[in-house]
Amino acid sequence: MIGSSSRHSWLRLAPILLCLAMLNACSTMGLNRHIDATLNSPEMTGTRWGLVVMDLTGKELIAIRPDERFAPASNTKLVTTAAAFGFLPQIDQPSVRAGTSLWLVENETGPPDLILRGGGDAMLSDAPDCIEHCLYQLADLLLENNITSINNIIGDDRLFPDERHAPGWSWEDLQYYYGTAISALVVDDNSLALEIMSDPESDQIQLRWEDGDAIFPVVNQATITPESFDDGRKRVRMSRKGGSNSLRVYGSLPKGTQSYVQNIGIEDPALTAAQKLIPHLISRKISVTGGPRALHRELVLADEPEHRCCGVPLIPQPEGAYIGMLSAPPMLDSLTVINKDSNNLHAEVALRRLGLVEGAGSREDGVLKMQQILSQAGASKSAYDFTDGSGLSVYNRISPRAMAKLVLYTEKQSWGTQWRETLPIGGVDGSLEKRFKDTILEGKITAKTGTLTGVNALSGFLETARGKTLVFSFFANDRPSDAPSARKKIDAVLVDIAQRY
Repeated sequence: MIGSSSRHSWLRLAPILLCLAMLNACSTMGLNRHIDATLNSPEMTGTRWGLVVMDLTGKELIAIRPDERFAPASNTKLVTTAAAFGFLPQIDQPSVRAGTSLWLVENETGPPDLILRGGGDAMLSDAPDCIEHCLYQLADLLLENNITSINNIIGDDRLFPDERHAPGWSWEDLQYYYGTAISALVVDDNSLALEIMSDPESDQIQLRWEDGDAIFPVVNQATITPESFDDGRKRVRMSRKGGSNSLRVYGSLPKGTQSYVQNIGIEDPALTAAQKLIPHLISRKISVTGGPRALHRELVLADEPEHRCCGVPLIPQPEGAYIGMLSAPPMLDSLTVINKDSNNLHAEVALRRLGLVEGAGSREDGVLKMQQILSQAGASKSAYDFTDGSGLSVYNRISPRAMAKLVLYTEKQSWGTQWRETLPIGGVDGSLEKRFKDTILEGKITAKTGTLTGVNALSGFLETARGKTLVFSFFANDRPSDAPSARKKIDAVLVDIAQRY
């Protein structure tokens, strides 16, 4: 029974509580109207928006098309990296298993062949200023073992089946670094650096490969024009036909344009790695009588989990005598590159390392682990489909609610803090370095970006003006080709949410 004094206190509080509830309701209605006006402005007509915002209890504060499926672009990397944290062991420790190793195979006549065996390490470098974890350190291993003559150098990437690109990748992306071929043997992100220079003494653009990258033949058809371009856009293009290593450069630049570097994707990473090792051998007075070769493992039906009726495919072991290994850096380093810099190749290598957990390193075995982490997060199977680990595939789909559930799930895991630290910080670093500056969210939003033709995405965490942490997933799809990028609209809405909560 409620006492008289308690009843009177309640009666005095009731109008106040009612007013507060009405204020909150009015504030929410006002925010929703403002969001609607921002997203559906005339210049964005045709764009399809999806947004879910949750607090850390899982309560949904905002839901716009929460269960419709959207192309996530590089938001896909959130799923790939969460799966890596969830299923790969000791990601913060150097890895021998993923290291790059050397093996000698004797020939009946002449010097032995050298096998350069990839272990799924995406961090090996051949940069001129490389200090640690460098390709030349493998050449040093030969010197340490008193090996003075080699026949062929064989790049071996058979740890993963030969799936250099995923279904749904656009062909025009494959010639650039962000669409380069995938392999268990990676050097310099499987790309070659070409410097493009406007020579004031010539009417033709000058091209120069960085040290060690002069592997592709180049047809230079690019010219210099005397007029400047008001929009500041570069008008030099690259063309490399599928299956070819020959590069054609065409277009024009104004005279006096500052030189810049274009990173070119490669066709056969294992072969290119073998080519890149040769100069290091020769500089150490190790003679090379043969040339570069490559070993690949063909994809088979058993690499698809649903067709694995007779066991996991066998991964061929390297032949010959073991010489030595360069251990891989911690997987955490690569996962940070994936999320901070949105590196596609590292994401695809991580996907295939996930594929080794229960399979033989196939893309589909890796996708299975992505599905498992989403299931653990409580996402419905009908809410998503994935074909790759990077987000380049136009076949990928996920709902805002499913992605928000995944982000919320990570917060409750033992590895959640580490995973969150791999994400870009607004106005600070990575792909968010230039966004949210001089707003309430500068330094207060950690989230993964996503961009494809007609697609913008952002999902992660934000801190509000009142110090509350919210989880969100924001997608813009079907943006017309003549509409502006949706990023400014996304950023404006998130700033508004941060101010009002």
